Parts: sequence; structure tokens; C-alpha cells
Amino acid sequence: MFGPLIIMYLFLGGCGAGMLLVSSLWSLVFHARANRTFRQSAAFRTFRNRCFVAGTIVVCLGAVCLLADLGRPERFVLLFFRPNETYLTFGTFVLAALAAVASFLSAVNCLYLPRFDARAKVVAEVLCAVLSVAVMTYTGLFLQGLYAVAFWDTWLVPALFVLSAVSMGISACLLVSAFMRDGWLYGRDIGRMHAIHVFVLIVEAFALAAFLATAAFGRGEAPASFALLLHDPLLSWFAAGVVLCGLAVPLIGESVLRARRIERALPLIDALCIFGGLALRICIVSAGLH
Repeated sequence: MFGPLIIMYLFLGGCGAGMLLVSSLWSLVFHARANRTFRQSAAFRTFRNRCFVAGTIVVCLGAVCLLADLGRPERFVLLFFRPNETYLTFGTFVLAALAAVASFLSAVNCLYLPRFDARAKVVAEVLCAVLSVAVMTYTGLFLQGLYAVAFWDTWLVPALFVLSAVSMGISACLLVSAFMRDGWLYGRDIGRMHAIHVFVLIVEAFALAAFLATAAFGRGEAPASFALLLHDPLLSWFAAGVVLCGLAVPLIGESVLRARRIERALPLIDALCIFGGLALRICIVSAGLH
């Protein structure tokens, strides 16, 4: 039930939703300003469009992993035509809705379809942000809803997954910006994003510490699952992947960039942060299924 495909679904769904959330909110804030120049607007729109396309592809890949894990395509169809009140049904609906809205935004922005005005795009971006939060939350609720696994039976799991997804989303957008030729035109926004990322990483670190403390002194098999994180093979994934790559390196790197007012992204830091999000999901799923 929780093989590699589910882990990839949790990772891709969270990363793609986080990227779409950041892209939507960033676009709404940027276009609300009155003092932006034409060149800044053109450079940012190119960047935003690429983020929407990349986020849409990642979310769709996550849906493919979920479909492949179900084994039979008709089981996926039944989730829509014979829905049950389960987290899986809710997640399937919001994931499909997010993929549809993100595809719409990618099409109208990249193909410049004339029949959609700016107000329609704003509504779509707000809806995209709401659905992104729903998908990010669901990836944690998907695990928490299995009450038989004591390691996952805490509200800290969805909270941790949301924070991790937002962190990956920021890193993914900054990673796209690092390869933009005119990224310096909206460099001040990049500087602000460094500060936001530092805040998200700090909150995520506290959420992870609280989750581990809850598991260490929790009920049933939760302490045994926690102990698995301190022994190989999960120790390497947890220490190097989650703590070092997912939290420590991005936190130090983003803090330095912010303190020195460097208004550009460093691809290595952002790539490590995204890898740390994958490592987090591998550790939490694997430890819970010991």
C-alpha cells in the first residue's frame, strides 16, 4: 500500500502544490504594485509562466504515481463516480482540480489567449492558491488518517508536510529564477523570498522537533518508529537528507544571502532543499511501516 509510488506521490504532490502556491501568491502581490516598470513586468511574467508550467507538470506526475499505485484505472474512475467520505477521495478531487486550474493558468499565460482578461487570471490564481494548500494538507492527512499507525497519528504530520511543501515550493521557484536571464529585474522580490524561506525553515524545524518528541513518548509503536530514525538505513536519510540537506544547509544559506542582501538564487541550496523534502517523506513513511 505504501510503496515507492506512494512516496513519490506524496513528494511530487507536495512539491508541485508548493510551487503553484508560491507562484500564485507571488504573481498576485507583484501585479498589485503600481510602481513596477514594463521590463520588470515582462521579466517576471516569463519567470511566473515557467513556474506555472513546471508546477503543473510536477503535480500531474504525482497524479500519475497515484494512478499507477492504484493498479487498475477503473479504481481511479470510481473515486469520482462513486465517492466515499475518505481522505483518498478528497485528495483525488483536489488534486484533479489543482491540475485543471494550473493547466488553465499555464495555457492562458504561455499561449496568450485573448479571450481571458486579467480578472479571470486573478480569480484562477486565487483558486490555485487555495487548492494548493488543500493538496499540501491532504498529503499529510493521508497518513494521519490511518489511525492504526501510531507514528502518524498526530496533527503534526499534516503541519510538517505543509511546511515542507511550502519550503520546497519556494526552492523550486528560486531554482527556476536562477536560470532566468533577466532575473535581476525582480531581484528585490528574490531578496524578500530569502527572508520568507528562512522563516518557513525555522517553523518547519520546530514542527519536526515537536513531531519527533511526540513520537518518542507516544503510544503504541510510535517510540519504536522513532528509534528507527536513529539507526541505519534510515539514519543516513534522516541525518544527511532531512536535517542537513532539507533544513540546515538551506537555513544557513538563505540567512547568509539575506544578511548580505544578495538578491539572487543559488541553485545548489534550492536543489538540496527539494531533496530534503523527498528524504522527509521517505523517513516518515518508512519508519511508520516498520
